[in-house]
Amino acid sequence: MLLGLARSWLHLDRLRRSLLPVADETLHGVFEEAQRLLGVQRLGVGRLPKIAVSNKIPTPVAAGFFHPVVVLPAGALGAINSDQLRDVLVHEMAHVLRGDHLVVLCQSIAKIVLWPIVFVHMLNRQLSIAREEVCDNYVLAGRDAVSYSETLLRFAELSRRRRPISVWIGIMDWNGKLNDRIAGLMDKRRDTMTRTNRLTAVATMGVFAVATVIVCGTTFVDAQVDA
Repeated sequence: MLLGLARSWLHLDRLRRSLLPVADETLHGVFEEAQRLLGVQRLGVGRLPKIAVSNKIPTPVAAGFFHPVVVLPAGALGAINSDQLRDVLVHEMAHVLRGDHLVVLCQSIAKIVLWPIVFVHMLNRQLSIAREEVCDNYVLAGRDAVSYSETLLRFAELSRRRRPISVWIGIMDWNGKLNDRIAGLMDKRRDTMTRTNRLTAVATMGVFAVATVIVCGTTFVDAQVDA
């Protein structure tokens, strides 16, 4: 896992060096619509990430830990329409505005440090799924589920099912089957929440922290007893 994280850093460095700016006419109108859906008027436009293209990635991603950039595959711009481009920008910029790039780094470190604890790996998986569902909800705020599902299918076709590097966050970064994700988008009972209040967030983190300490402590004690 340490070697995998180091390899991801190398891939990230190569990606940075391959970035090219996106022509203004390509993003004209689409970027402003994405801003509106994300509510950046109150969040602050200065927090929006830069947008670039690269031929080093199979799918759109938000890459970088301290200065994240939304990167689009160079070959995809001519193969998608403006609505699909807006879906991608909303999803990836939502990741950056939420600070998911730092959460992914913390998850990677936790997985390495607490690798024997099965609970940590299970929690990481659920966090990754929840992260993608929330960013999907940002897109659904201005897009119907059927059209957004077509966007996901189009990028699955263009990427040939290749997955992004573990420390990148991409619209196709889904731990599960694509048809399950689409079924969730179509579900009339879907919770379309994009934010929660601070008290709920703190309480949830507290429960996870306590549960993690208990499970880790139990595991280490059992290991000492067996020894």
